[in-house]
Amino acid sequence: MVVAVANQKGGVGKTTIVVNLGAALKRLKKRVLLVDLDPQASLTVACGLEPEDQEESIATVMGRWLRGEEPNPEAALRRVRAGSLIPSSLELSGVEFELVTALAGERALADSLLPLKGKFDLILVDCPPSLGMLTVNALCAADAVLIPLLPHYLSIKALSALFETIGKVRTRLNPSLQVMGAIFNAVEERLLHTREALELLSSLEERGLYLFKTTIKKTVRLREASVEGEPIFDFMPKHETCQAFLELAKEVLKRAQKGKAHPRQG
Repeated sequence: MVVAVANQKGGVGKTTIVVNLGAALKRLKKRVLLVDLDPQASLTVACGLEPEDQEESIATVMGRWLRGEEPNPEAALRRVRAGSLIPSSLELSGVEFELVTALAGERALADSLLPLKGKFDLILVDCPPSLGMLTVNALCAADAVLIPLLPHYLSIKALSALFETIGKVRTRLNPSLQVMGAIFNAVEERLLHTREALELLSSLEERGLYLFKTTIKKTVRLREASVEGEPIFDFMPKHETCQAFLELAKEVLKRAQKGKAHPRQG
């Protein structure tokens, strides 16, 4: 199953969710592939790799697709603590520019990942903070979308544009695309029961959007782990956030198995 982790709003913790959810799934004995589809390469760095050192990356894989060659994604696979990774590089910005004018350019990622789909239980795609061609590629390749959110009004308000894009992709390119749900990240316990928080929950329910029961609390340890290029499981194994990500992983697997992803666009 391919899951696009997407939200065009920056700073919501997409990369944090991807690397630590991947590590949790690995600990649950799942075969996990992480794909860094962001030219900023935050996921690559969070996995302990330097983007400029990668001779093979998602950019070279999709570049071969653009030239009509076999994408050969196996050449870009790297073993990291969170599972397997296809890293990103700065060249991905140029690839995105070419995809805009390429015939069926929105299919590049889906075609490129095809040889790997049977080798992994879950493929998590870390999308860039935009709704450009790279995110469209992720949505075309995905079976489902996972949406990280901050528990703030502006974070919820920004969902409309994402749902509009998901709706267009579903209508024109990938009719089976589903929305798995939204996960609250960087949650502060003292704010969970405020009026704003309750209004946010009500807004999500009105959209018909599933909200994961597991939330990820705000902690500086996640940022420190990312700087060290490690999942929280390796950086601080006994931290409470490890258990939270294990619970999130179980919930994701349950949603994936049951196929309960709401089709509404918001």
